[in-house]
Amino acid sequence: MIAFLILAGVMFFQVFQVFMRPREETPSPMTANLALRSISDKLLTFAGRPTQRIRPVKQLSLSTYRVQLDAPIAYGALDSLVKTEFGTHAIGAPFELAVYDHRFDSLLFGNLYADGIRSEGKPVCLRREQIRVPMDFTVKFHEHKTNAATANTGWLVLLGGALAGVSYCLVLAAKREEKPLIAEDSQVYALGSLAYDFTNQQITSKNGVVELTYKEAKLLKLFCVNQNQVISRDAIQKAIWEDEGYFVGRSMDVFISRLRKLLREDPAVSIVTIHGVGYKLSVSPQ
Repeated sequence: MIAFLILAGVMFFQVFQVFMRPREETPSPMTANLALRSISDKLLTFAGRPTQRIRPVKQLSLSTYRVQLDAPIAYGALDSLVKTEFGTHAIGAPFELAVYDHRFDSLLFGNLYADGIRSEGKPVCLRREQIRVPMDFTVKFHEHKTNAATANTGWLVLLGGALAGVSYCLVLAAKREEKPLIAEDSQVYALGSLAYDFTNQQITSKNGVVELTYKEAKLLKLFCVNQNQVISRDAIQKAIWEDEGYFVGRSMDVFISRLRKLLREDPAVSIVTIHGVGYKLSVSPQ
């Protein structure tokens, strides 16, 4: 009992310190990666290259990321997409946005955004003629600090009550069996002898690793969470294309065909066409 009280006291002190620190709202690397890849996907679509491979996002520092598109970037589209996608991914930290000429690494466009809004008027670059060259864009997030010491002191009372629950959970956790290799909320899915990593958009097999485009990754995840279940074409269209405001009927068939080629290394895994209805990811027991 004494040991438990000591542990509880230490935990309370540590949690208290956490709440007294300035809070930083910079996004996690995974959140930033997903948002930037989504932006890249839409920029390439606007540039007439919907199937071009999206290069991996490079993390240059703790808060700076760079994306190489190998395509011209419409400044206005980028300006709009960044605000939309960051809002979708709940990214509220101030950030700097810059576009570079990939050939010479020279700055073409840049601006500072505070809480997702440009800190100044419309940049002059947006209204001038733009060159069509391979471009990169860089995003640097800034810390948005809030001093928690000014917050309602009622948090301390809540912490005291929550401490008992946390301690109880720790006791239960110690008694639980070892967790499976792939947790229920994991972003890695086992497909026969294949492993699909949604976060990094990769399929791993005995022959190596294959990278997926952003759209392929979203579509395959939809199938993974509904293994051996029929998904209608309407449901697929709504889940994958609805937020873009446009859809071409053949697009779905093209992406399904490409996923089939990526999965054919394991005969036990296939995407089956249910005529007149939709598709099903069939995964046979090993």
